[in-house]
Amino acid sequence: MSSPTADDSIEIIPPVQQATWRVLLKDILQRGALLWIAGALALRLSEVAARLIAARILGPENQGVLEVLLAWIGIGALLAGGGFAPAARIHVSDTNDPDERRTVVAVGSLGILASWGVVALAGLIVVFRTSWISPVVAERLVSVLGLILLTALCDPTLGLFALLGMGLKRYAVMGRQRLLVAGLHLTGWVGGAWLGGVRGVLVGWALALAGSGAYSVVALRLVPKTPALATKRVRRVLVHACTCLGNQLSFRLAAYLSVLLLLAYQVPTSDIGNFGIAFAASRLLVIVPGMCGSLMLPYLVAVRHNACRHLKLSRMLFWTVVPMVFCLWLILSLAAKYLLPAMVPRFAKVEPLFQLLALSGVASAICRPLGIRFLSLHLPSWNLLVNMLLLVSLLLFTALWMPGSGIWGMAYVWCAAAGVQLFTIAALTAVSASRGKSER
Repeated sequence: MSSPTADDSIEIIPPVQQATWRVLLKDILQRGALLWIAGALALRLSEVAARLIAARILGPENQGVLEVLLAWIGIGALLAGGGFAPAARIHVSDTNDPDERRTVVAVGSLGILASWGVVALAGLIVVFRTSWISPVVAERLVSVLGLILLTALCDPTLGLFALLGMGLKRYAVMGRQRLLVAGLHLTGWVGGAWLGGVRGVLVGWALALAGSGAYSVVALRLVPKTPALATKRVRRVLVHACTCLGNQLSFRLAAYLSVLLLLAYQVPTSDIGNFGIAFAASRLLVIVPGMCGSLMLPYLVAVRHNACRHLKLSRMLFWTVVPMVFCLWLILSLAAKYLLPAMVPRFAKVEPLFQLLALSGVASAICRPLGIRFLSLHLPSWNLLVNMLLLVSLLLFTALWMPGSGIWGMAYVWCAAAGVQLFTIAALTAVSASRGKSER
């Protein structure tokens, strides 16, 4: 196995005897991996920071409008991306075969373009049939559709160029791309909010995505190669993509859907804006577990047939993440009480709401390492079951508690749904562990 370079992949760790913290950290902190970590972290933090700063500029009413538009754009981008970019990260981790990687890139690219075309056609139909859409969205429908299609191509986590970078194992390039997008995203949102309100934010976001796409075209240096499209390979890629789409939709859709449900229950847009700020801040709790899980996923996939090794790495991931989550919870709670209200005066009004939503963030964060374990065992259907249960629980609890309770009702809904998710994934983990013991 060749040693990784700055533009190489995070290589799969060799032999069982080397499974130590020292070896893992040394391998993870290779130059390409380090850039990828920094880029992914900067991208997540810039999204939250841009939201908080722009909220101060826009005011409650316009922030609520922006939250509704973000929900529509997010759902459309997930559908247009087709789940192929996340699938590439999991699938490519399992092989060093160039033909297999080229198959992932070829099938994924065709899949994204097909999904992109379907969403574009559906969007054009909706443009001429706006009677059932909220006026908040109908007034900006063309901008929303344009951002959906641009995100499906240029987004560094879900788009076509993310697929190409992951499929070709160009982690260093992807890291630099994410660092670039993080800077463009923050400046675009804040500058756009200051210059043009909600429409300015959308324009700034579009420019950030366009910059991401332009950088990817130059940096990836794509050379078309015809892959050996074996039927079994194509089928594996499609199955992974469909399952990843289900996982992405069920988990992310819950966040977007909560905003649309608030709109459906006629909650004032100013309250929706406050909920969006508190919810975005509470999702910071999920960043660290998500990063750790993404780093460990290639290693867990590589050793999935070695039950002892896999269990050891899974436990290492879990017991590393849990203390981090509680430490981050304490830091964010103190910052929300004493620091953020001074920086963003409006946050003082939503600080109690944030503290409640942070409980759901803690539960979701603890679920992450357990979900990564199922994904690495190629049992993504179990993780899909858990995420779908979160979505169903959200809808059920909303019907029970939301009428008349506003954004506080939605916060309690999230806590209850996250609790159900945590209980379910813990039960499935126990079942999986008991099966492993019986097989041994």
